Amino acid sequence: MISLDIGHNNLGSEGGNLIARALYRNTTLISLKINSNQLESRKLIAGVLYDNTTLIFLNLDTNQLKDKRGKEIAITLCKNNTMTTLNLSNNGLNHKEVYIFTKALCKNTTLTALNLNNNIDIKERKKLKKAIKKYNNYIFMGL
Repeated sequence: MISLDIGHNNLGSEGGNLIARALYRNTTLISLKINSNQLESRKLIAGVLYDNTTLIFLNLDTNQLKDKRGKEIAITLCKNNTMTTLNLSNNGLNHKEVYIFTKALCKNTTLTALNLNNNIDIKERKKLKKAIKKYNNYIFMGL
């Protein structure tokens, strides 16, 4: 299996943990759409972004990843060297978490598309865009 779309299933944290176990050290999956599931799962984030070496596309849109989860994702992006597209829109990330992404992106050399729509206000978007250009002017930002 190289692609998995399990979006819009309201899996919740427990379902997210089950998915994390199933994907742990997976070596074939390159595309995962797990949007709109209210995941809030740290295990899923860590497993998918940190341990997986084949995943290039991840859609985590609308999963309530606010608070520390946004920071965790940003930190794992520093270490991930396969992800090219990441959708984190509509997750309630705050401006501090989004700013951490700018620091992570200066270390990540593979990400070419990052969608952070509907997470921060217009003023913060402008700051983020400016910072992104400073580090990586080739990243497409959905802001």
